[in-house]
Amino acid sequence: MEVMHERVAGLDVHKAMIVACVRLMSGGKVERECRTFETTTAGLLALLAWLTQSGCTQVAMEATGDIMGVSGRKMIEAMIGGLRNPVKLAELADRRIKATPKQLYDALHGRLTDHHRFMLKLYMEQYDALAKSIVEIDQVVDAAVSQMDKEVEAGQATFRALSGLLCTIPGVSTLSATTILAEIGTDMSRFPTAGHLLAWAGLCPGQNESAGKRKSSRLRKGAPWLKTMLVQCAWSAVKKKDSYYKAQFNRLRARGGAKKAICAVAASMLTAIYHMLKDGTQHHDLGAGHFDRRSTDIKAKRLVAQLTKLGFQVNLQPIKEAA
Repeated sequence: MEVMHERVAGLDVHKAMIVACVRLMSGGKVERECRTFETTTAGLLALLAWLTQSGCTQVAMEATGDIMGVSGRKMIEAMIGGLRNPVKLAELADRRIKATPKQLYDALHGRLTDHHRFMLKLYMEQYDALAKSIVEIDQVVDAAVSQMDKEVEAGQATFRALSGLLCTIPGVSTLSATTILAEIGTDMSRFPTAGHLLAWAGLCPGQNESAGKRKSSRLRKGAPWLKTMLVQCAWSAVKKKDSYYKAQFNRLRARGGAKKAICAVAASMLTAIYHMLKDGTQHHDLGAGHFDRRSTDIKAKRLVAQLTKLGFQVNLQPIKEAA
């Protein structure tokens, strides 16, 4: 039998704040309330008081954020060593840190038990072990790439050169470029068109048509690692100002939502990657004004379609003919 909890809460933990949502069920009705709290000791105590007052019996948490900077590591190591004074801990911060002394004090003032120190030490050891493994993996990958480049025939672009080429695309880093090339390869002759590559990657929606009407359909499974990496790159690309990808995302998000829009951006990026690898061309950003420069007929049809949906009948005539 499925267990249902009547009073629960979800926490989204960020670096400086916690967004909490309480869900209460009473008499068959569900009530929800969201509040935001600071991640200081005072903020956490206020959160605890609210959850207790709401009678929550179960709490789920998602945590993000990075505290492993130079200053953060010094403070954590000092805590592990037994230092509890928030003023002395705050003095370990680098002078260039943006936080004020008051903010540092509020963040470091709290209850630090021996159990907390043990868990901090355990997490620090796990972090260092993972960081070491990442370095070792990077070294192995770099050696493998160097070996592959030695075997490349004369006149052919090396893996490292193509990786650098892909890094000129907004949102694509060295790691993501290496991952993309590892998934699709460097030879695009195996894909007759960019559409074939998109379909293989799973960035083409499936066909779901009935009685001549197209219904909503999900993306195919495709290559999960490639698709995940491309979507991550797309989220980075849409942050660049005055770029085609940002304009495309904003345009499509208004019609179909953020998820569909970001997948469309990822598909556009993979299309660009296909032609760059196939033809050896540089990436060329079409710019944020690309959609405004499209043909007059296409824009007119789109505007007429929007007016028709609003219940208007439109008859267009060029200005010269109307005069």
